[in-house]
Amino acid sequence: MDTYMFLFPVLVIVIICLLILYARHKGKTSKGQYAAAAMKFVEKNYPDIDTHDKQCLSTRIDYSIISRHVPLLVFYNSCELHLIPVHTLAIPPFYHIRHNDHHAKDMEHLLMNEVKGIFLDRKGKLHIQRKEGKEIVVKVGEQNVFHENQHEEAVRFLATLKKAAEQTDK
Repeated sequence: MDTYMFLFPVLVIVIICLLILYARHKGKTSKGQYAAAAMKFVEKNYPDIDTHDKQCLSTRIDYSIISRHVPLLVFYNSCELHLIPVHTLAIPPFYHIRHNDHHAKDMEHLLMNEVKGIFLDRKGKLHIQRKEGKEIVVKVGEQNVFHENQHEEAVRFLATLKKAAEQTDK
């Protein structure tokens, strides 16, 4: 009886570790699952946002006081930028994005002509400076929350922001 009491938690931990490894492997071998889920999420929850020529990126906001990371969906094109806090389910057959009610106040809508400048700090955080003096700080990673490589999307996003900042300076 005592060995079963010990083996059960060990077995549960092993199963959880195997699921995590499976999710990471599946995410690395898949491409486009996050973009499809993000488009579906935006079309369902924000019908007033035009999804025609928009790109999406997975970032996060770090709250250093409580050491909490909130996933953030960046939905943008060359004219505007939407930052939407989300919850994600990153288990491969059940990929899903849903609204984050606790951080709904952190949702931002920013026109690209309001971007004054951008820079990356030593910790890899992207600082987006606005004309009105306020700045948005997000962390852009190599992988999105579904563990897919998003390097190309991140480079495209940074190029779009840089172009918007240069046009604002003129």
